Amino acid sequence: MSHRFADHETDRGLSRAMPTTSVLCVHTSGGVSRCAQREGGVQTMSDQGCVRIYRMPSGTTEQYDTVVAAAGDVIAAGARVHLAGANDDDLWVIEVWPSADALAQWRAEQEAGNAAQAELLPNPEIIEFDLHRLLLAD
Repeated sequence: MSHRFADHETDRGLSRAMPTTSVLCVHTSGGVSRCAQREGGVQTMSDQGCVRIYRMPSGTTEQYDTVVAAAGDVIAAGARVHLAGANDDDLWVIEVWPSADALAQWRAEQEAGNAAQAELLPNPEIIEFDLHRLLLAD
């Protein structure tokens, strides 16, 4: 799937009421998939999504790297955000997906990644909730 980024104030001929504000959309062959508004260096996603937080007690970044190598690129698969880190006790992974359905579809297609996670990081604690707002700094 190819993406084209467009500044809607320029692309659509909209007036520039606030010079520090712009709207950025990702276009795919099927049309606009998501839009974001930028103001003062902060990007606000304008649509909803699904957030999933994994806590893996005693998990390590080395185990995480093995699982990711088996699963593949979650960003290319459709995740908006994926981050991972560990403290002294646990491995944490946070993902933001466009929808719970998109997350479920990706998980269903990840036989190798699911097997690696089950072997190396079994039974993670998972919290899932609907995204209200996503802010990203430039």
